[in-house]
Amino acid sequence: MAQAITTIQQVKKTSAQIQDEQLAEVQAVLAEHADSVRAFVHLIEAMYGAGLLQAGTALLEQGEDILQVVVSQAAKPEYAGGLKNGLKLMQVLGSDLTPIFGMMDALSHASEQKSPEVTGVFSLLRAFKDPDVQAGTGYLLGMLKAIGAGVREQSDAHSGQR
Repeated sequence: MAQAITTIQQVKKTSAQIQDEQLAEVQAVLAEHADSVRAFVHLIEAMYGAGLLQAGTALLEQGEDILQVVVSQAAKPEYAGGLKNGLKLMQVLGSDLTPIFGMMDALSHASEQKSPEVTGVFSLLRAFKDPDVQAGTGYLLGMLKAIGAGVREQSDAHSGQR
């Protein structure tokens, strides 16, 4: 009769076997994404040729010193407006840009179509019966209202500073 197994012996892999397995995995990933790897290498070569890698390395190595210079320059009043505009731009880019893309598509379609001929007040009033013209006019009026509010706010802020 056979003896019962009382201990389990685990196979220990050598560091060379582990390294061979990891190398095989890396080779498989490289083979699977060969086009992406080539494109990435081309990008790195272009960045190196333009000096961006060297600049990035220097920036990371001297990061704290550069950060101190940037902070000291940003504290100057003449740069405050630019920083404010940059932050607003980042805020806009982080928001939903669907309406802007919709307007850009509409402008593209408008340039392809023949504009209706408006010869007087009555033809203009007839054009306002079109639901698309009504929607566009409403949107433009809303946009003009928002622009006007911003202009008035800026005007009030500048007149209050004097």
